[in-house]
Amino acid sequence: MKVEKIDCIRLILAGLVALFLAACQADGEGQQEPELDFRVFELDGNQVEEITGVLIIVMRDNEIPGSVSHAGDSRLVVYSKPQFHEQVAGLLGDLDPAAETAGEQVGVTVRYWALTMRPGVDDIVEIPEIESALETIADRFPRHGLKLHDYLEFETLTGSDRGQHVRTASGARAQNQRVHALDEGFRVRAHLHFPSDLEADQSPPIQYHVEKQLRSGQASVVARTLAETDEDGAASYQVLVARLDVVDETD
Repeated sequence: MKVEKIDCIRLILAGLVALFLAACQADGEGQQEPELDFRVFELDGNQVEEITGVLIIVMRDNEIPGSVSHAGDSRLVVYSKPQFHEQVAGLLGDLDPAAETAGEQVGVTVRYWALTMRPGVDDIVEIPEIESALETIADRFPRHGLKLHDYLEFETLTGSDRGQHVRTASGARAQNQRVHALDEGFRVRAHLHFPSDLEADQSPPIQYHVEKQLRSGQASVVARTLAETDEDGAASYQVLVARLDVVDETD
């Protein structure tokens, strides 16, 4: 019954709130209050409205700062503290355990390309591994050029409980990277930070909270964010493209 499903979600959320409040208390002792941030979660369309409604009630009743909404049929948008994001991510894994394959671990390589898209530039960077994604971007924004800003790559085993951390010489880093095998494809979670590509001094880093389902061998545009606008109002964008590949054990 639908009522039983919602009651189950409420029960799990009660534990989530307790963990969140305890984490905030522990992290808040003698430390600066963390800033609120956005995170987008990919969900089953049959669940997103129910989970959004329950989260709104839980955040209101427990005075948890931030907000929650859903975009389209499958995206849950949470604006809150990092601790609450982590608890929500754990909740979503608990609500859909059947979707994640608990069988033999699989070695995968996940790669991220941080791209800069500027108007009035003809050059399009050539990267064979993500050619289809670049063509999609170029077709949608024919008056923009694309260049590679930064790159991250890591290898891991699916289902690992320990999130991996990667840092590059350029200052880019990935935190809490996890990959779970699904019946179709893989669920990738990560926090990514790239140095800014803007010309202004002291520009903040580019941050992405990735929660994305990927298929092996296929490149996907994960995010496109506004970087800046020039004096004529033309917009430049930061674009994140990801690709996951299963590691061939014969290599």
